[in-house]
Amino acid sequence: MITITKQHIEKIDYYCSFGLVKGLGERKEGGMCVEAMIATVLGKEKHTDNNNDCVLPLLNSIKIALNDSVWSSNIARAKGMRNLAIAQLGTAGFDTDEFDRKLKEHSNKRILPYLVQKHKEKEPEEAGKLDELCVGGWNEETRVKVYHNYYYYNNYYYYNNYYYYYYYYNYHNLGDTILLLVADTILDVLKEMKSPGCEWL
Repeated sequence: MITITKQHIEKIDYYCSFGLVKGLGERKEGGMCVEAMIATVLGKEKHTDNNNDCVLPLLNSIKIALNDSVWSSNIARAKGMRNLAIAQLGTAGFDTDEFDRKLKEHSNKRILPYLVQKHKEKEPEEAGKLDELCVGGWNEETRVKVYHNYYYYNNYYYYNNYYYYYYYYNYHNLGDTILLLVADTILDVLKEMKSPGCEWL
């Protein structure tokens, strides 16, 4: 298990200052994705985006998906991913099912309501129907009802490991706004699970 040090955090901030790229990239300042950057910070010889030795594998995959979404710029990607890059450290031994469950709970409360609100703004004639579906709050039942009435949300419903980040452009091309919300939602879960990396935020 990795022991996180101040030097790790300083290196993360150093590389983030150059921006992060979509895809694995190459090992140089401003040329790496978030997980390749972490591999470099940890001193791995191989240029890789696999950090499963210190990061929960599901989380590693989700962060790659979020990294590879269409951010407005490489600097915006780095700013949006910076806290997650730190918070993920030391999660390799976390319970995958618990993380997945908590991420679904937090996403139902934060991400899905936001997407529905944006849908209502774009299609105001559907606002009443959406409000009716969402009576009772944001829970698994609501998520299922919204999906079955709006194919628009198919990625949210089907991608149970939240790989729907790959398809965020289906959600009105909300750009950095939705990606930052996703990042913050994941971060909330890691704080709740007391990830060692969160102590450095």
